[in-house]
Amino acid sequence: MANEEIFIPGGYILLARKIIESEIWKKPPEWFKIWAYLLLRAQHSQYKELKRGQLLTSIPEIQKDTSWMAGNRPCKISRNTIFNFLEWARTSGRGLGEDDANTTMITTTKATHHILIEINNYGLYQTFKNYEHNGDGDSGDGAKAERRRRRHDNINKKFKGMPMKYNDTVSYETVVELFNQNCPSLPRVIDVTPQRKTAIKGFWKWIGQDEHAAIKFFKCIEKSDFLAGRTENTFHCSFDWAIKPANRIKIQEGNYDNRKSGQTISRAYASLMDDNDKTGGDFIDI
Repeated sequence: MANEEIFIPGGYILLARKIIESEIWKKPPEWFKIWAYLLLRAQHSQYKELKRGQLLTSIPEIQKDTSWMAGNRPCKISRNTIFNFLEWARTSGRGLGEDDANTTMITTTKATHHILIEINNYGLYQTFKNYEHNGDGDSGDGAKAERRRRRHDNINKKFKGMPMKYNDTVSYETVVELFNQNCPSLPRVIDVTPQRKTAIKGFWKWIGQDEHAAIKFFKCIEKSDFLAGRTENTFHCSFDWAIKPANRIKIQEGNYDNRKSGQTISRAYASLMDDNDKTGGDFIDI
């Protein structure tokens, strides 16, 4: 029995001890759970269209697979938490060593109904020979196990043949949900009318079919005292007004950002009235 080779099904990942010194260790615990999930789901070797270190997933799937039970009550990580982690990991999060200090943790690409995530430097951290001998009994058995890894160790089989292309479609409900979540000071959007669908489709194309960019855009609205209705003016922004082509560009360029010198109201109101004069209509679009 002692000489028998024992295989634990499902494969394994390597986790560097130095991770306790990394940025993600200091982040909320949900972030590390998401990071561990991505590492566990990533391909160890190429499979179909997926390369080593890549996985194809979605926000609902991450929520489902990282859920837990608090007594008899099911709990899950919020969409916003997952969005914020992905945004940080692909723009700010850094690796553990000098070799990847300037490399972000992940790269994301929008695919049809899913997100293609690539773990940057996956090969560096998931190759046994890159770890120094630490005297804890690492006699090379790990390297043998690495060579024995079975080919059928693959958890992305359900994505067989799925095309890796940018998503030019839009989930109207998702855009509305992102607005409602990130702009709590503004009236909630309830109905997705045909007119709104047309406007949302234009907005989605303008924002680059990117949920992270949409979140940034809506958060910019919420931060603006003028747009959120926190000034003496009676104006407050609406969803339909915000995604209009002329208005979204002004929001993006910071025309309604708060000013330290007390110019918030005057500059924003002037910009608003200028747009109203050009269109000849009421500047509050419902």
